[in-house]
Amino acid sequence: MSALSMTGFGNESLENSKQIISIEIRSVNYKYFDCSIKLPEIIKEIESDVRKMLTKNIIRGKVEIKINVLENEIENENPISINAVKELRKIETNIKKYFPNAKELSVYEILNHPKTFEVQKDNTEEIYEQVLLLTKKCLDNYIDSCKREGSRLESHILLCVKKIEEYIKEALKLAPKAERLINERIKARLLDVTSESFKDYYNSQSQKKIDSNKMHSFLEFFEDRLRIEAGLASSKINISEELERMSSHTHEIRRVFAENKDQAIGKRIEFLSQEMHREANTIGSKSSTIGLSKISIEIRLLIDQIKEQVQNLQ
Repeated sequence: MSALSMTGFGNESLENSKQIISIEIRSVNYKYFDCSIKLPEIIKEIESDVRKMLTKNIIRGKVEIKINVLENEIENENPISINAVKELRKIETNIKKYFPNAKELSVYEILNHPKTFEVQKDNTEEIYEQVLLLTKKCLDNYIDSCKREGSRLESHILLCVKKIEEYIKEALKLAPKAERLINERIKARLLDVTSESFKDYYNSQSQKKIDSNKMHSFLEFFEDRLRIEAGLASSKINISEELERMSSHTHEIRRVFAENKDQAIGKRIEFLSQEMHREANTIGSKSSTIGLSKISIEIRLLIDQIKEQVQNLQ
């Protein structure tokens, strides 16, 4: 059991003494479910049944199903419908009245017209049953192909998730060091500024008695200012919340894959990847060291891979 891809293919055929039935289902990526059904006139009445069958088993994707029903030429001496051929010629004659230079129908075009080998309607119920049974088999083959491709997509996405989780662990180790480094830089800058101010004050008081109260107030101001600046800087570069949320998103992706096998999960994974990308951008803007910046870039590249692969999931 695995995730389902929106890209799939399935085909089935049946040949008996009366008919040759062939069915083909294929699909490509699409945001919603869109179905195109192509079948001959003889089985038009079961189009709704075929559509229900597809709708029940396929959630997303642009799906096309082609069903052909022909009389078996081996078992039937004259499979060609003479009336159908005459009707085609009659239509051709009428068209030529308005378009005299129009090209004449070739034998190949006549033989490939769906009504040329029109099946007799005395066994339509039997044909309906055979077509629906064969459609079910074809649909099973199609779903199997979606599962195989979905399994490959799932493996690739989970590999990206694993690498992201490794980068999160690495970032958690680097973040405290980065914060300490920033705090030390702020402290050094404040010391430079305050030392100059202190020198000016000391020089101005060199011939006087230094006011201990003023000195105490000055030191308190310096300590308070240092705490405020350090706190502001820490809040600007702290990425612990972003890393925690991103880790939560990776766990959710694993859970979705584990608990929703053979179901439509593409939209859910796509939403989570968008949330992860937002967190990665925030981490990048807050990164204060080369190491954290590199991690942010690598995480975003992996998320882009996930977003690309998830476009193929139902």
